Amino acid sequence: MALLLEATNLSHTFTDQELFSCKQLQIFSGDKIGLIGANGSGKSTLLHILFGTFPPDRGTVRRLCDINYFTQFDPLPTPPDDEQLRRYHVINKIDQPSVSGGEATKIKIAQTIQAHTPLIFADEITTHLDTPSKNLLLTDLQRCETLLIVSHDRHLLDQICNKIIAIEDGIIRSYQGNYSDYLAIKEQENGEAEFAYQQYTKEKKRLQASVTRAKQRANAIKSAPSRMGNSEARLHKGEVKSRQKVAHRHATVLEHRLKSLEVKHSVPQKRLSFDFTLTHPLANKWLMQAENLTFAYPDQAPLYQDAHFIIPNGSKTALYGENGCGKSTLINQIIHQASGIHLVPQVKLGIFKQDLSNIIPDKTLFDNAMLHSVRPPAIVRAMLAGMGFSSVDYHKRASQLSGGERVKLSLCSIFASQANLLLLDEPTNFLDILAVETLQQMLSHYPGTVILVSHDQALVQRIATRLIIFDEGNLRTHEGDLASYLITKT
Repeated sequence: MALLLEATNLSHTFTDQELFSCKQLQIFSGDKIGLIGANGSGKSTLLHILFGTFPPDRGTVRRLCDINYFTQFDPLPTPPDDEQLRRYHVINKIDQPSVSGGEATKIKIAQTIQAHTPLIFADEITTHLDTPSKNLLLTDLQRCETLLIVSHDRHLLDQICNKIIAIEDGIIRSYQGNYSDYLAIKEQENGEAEFAYQQYTKEKKRLQASVTRAKQRANAIKSAPSRMGNSEARLHKGEVKSRQKVAHRHATVLEHRLKSLEVKHSVPQKRLSFDFTLTHPLANKWLMQAENLTFAYPDQAPLYQDAHFIIPNGSKTALYGENGCGKSTLINQIIHQASGIHLVPQVKLGIFKQDLSNIIPDKTLFDNAMLHSVRPPAIVRAMLAGMGFSSVDYHKRASQLSGGERVKLSLCSIFASQANLLLLDEPTNFLDILAVETLQQMLSHYPGTVILVSHDQALVQRIATRLIIFDEGNLRTHEGDLASYLITKT
């Protein structure tokens, strides 16, 4: 394996605080690396430094090959050949004055893959892509020899990567294997660290008790009784001083051992406890029914027509189909109870949309989270903590939050509300991988009914128990998870 890139003693600061550091980072031919970390940890900054966009504050970077860098924010590149465009179904889009985010992403991917450079950097390459396009991308990335990818798409990280680089508490660490392997290694490390902490705590308590007993014994050694003669008293006094000296020396030795004990720290628990007991539980077998449901834009063929389906109480349903097939349109029809949509009267909707309309900019983060909450403040704080917020953030106004932070707040607000039917339209956009996993936990614990639109295959696989398939103008229900549906497609 040839060395393609090496960074040594690297560090970078932001607003006078160190953003990240590492002693050594190496990329060899054949490495397919996933770069992960919380939002704001410096993933994109690290890519720019390794690529050479700007230098690090400290350290050196050696680039031993050409690098092609895919980023969402670059202008559209010189068009690749027609074959690549045809693979991504954008052959007719390249000459249009404007293209959608998904189409622009596909054109950039086609250009990046076609360049055939020894090393490819990619920053959130799956953004705006629907599931079929992601699957095509996976096939192309598997053919690439060496990659460094920033992504919160766990399915991609599992299918593509043989190494994970994580930015954790400002330290850059490398792990062999894919994302699932990384999680297993972290779980083992955390288990070992927690065991070491328990042993440290036990030994600390033992030494503290031993020091206390040693001092008590030293202080309990008494001077000579008054009935002793002078010679006996002098002899006893010498023995007492000798014994006290030994006892105090023993206590000092124990104190030194206590002070020199290597401090171990408890591992923060990432498994969060949520109490999502519904305030308005429903006994109905189904919460929503669609009959003869149709939608079409003027002078265009219907996105879907004469659709019939039900949403059972307590079910978790994913809407599945390509971009533009009508998934968000169906969500809007449910929200507005369009003709053909029948909701149980007691249904209370919890709606997540990309416009984040449930967030009030002038209110603080915590006030927004509690605004419609029926949960105790402790539960709301647990949700906010799981999304990466600290108590310091509680007093920030929502207008001061980043886009990703507002998404997290919006989700927490919805889960804290009295909603018993959640409509979630692409909730993982702009979330870091830790927040996606917290959202997954929240959905797993949520006892109500969920309708989910997401291109995050890992989330859909773990949460959805049924699918509504958008298939060329028809809506079909699949009772089962995503994996069982994909088997029927092969």
